[in-house]
Amino acid sequence: MGQNRRRQRHPLDREADRRLEAIADIIEPLARSPGKHCGIVLHDYRRLDRSVVAVARKVTKRRVASAMSEIGLSVVAEGRAAQDRLNYLAKARGARAVGPHRGGPSATDRSR
Repeated sequence: MGQNRRRQRHPLDREADRRLEAIADIIEPLARSPGKHCGIVLHDYRRLDRSVVAVARKVTKRRVASAMSEIGLSVVAEGRAAQDRLNYLAKARGARAVGPHRGGPSATDRSR
């Protein structure tokens, strides 16, 4: 009984972790594609208090293990009715506006 047993992870959690790792490996080249004003923040919606799992091109100054943004929390609150958030204006640290640039999104929150 005195043994520390590692908590078994659900197979769906393991699959989600595997997918997040695969996506994290490719977000840097994806963010470079549209230009220097594009950044990508990858979230794990299972961990709202530390949802950021990867950041490419720190346009928003977000950091790994930081909490979900207001926009992300609004997506979570909508549940299955959630829609993608595209071309939105947000504020980065220091109240610097981050959003659509030259007709395209510089920050995107995906609901799925």
